[in-house]
Amino acid sequence: MEAAKIREYTPEEITNLISEEVKLLANLRYNNYVSKIENPSRIRAIKRNIARMKTILNEKLTKN
Repeated sequence: MEAAKIREYTPEEITNLISEEVKLLANLRYNNYVSKIENPSRIRAIKRNIARMKTILNEKLTKN
């Protein structure tokens, strides 16, 4: 998800998106451990997306 799209959400919505992404990441890591997944670079993309969302959330919370 792009940063501009994330900035449109409220802090509560961003928090919900982060929790969903963390669950997805945990699931992908487990599946990769059990058997190799088709696209392991997706794990890196999700981690970066979580970091991007946390950064924007922090910006919104400290701005107020």
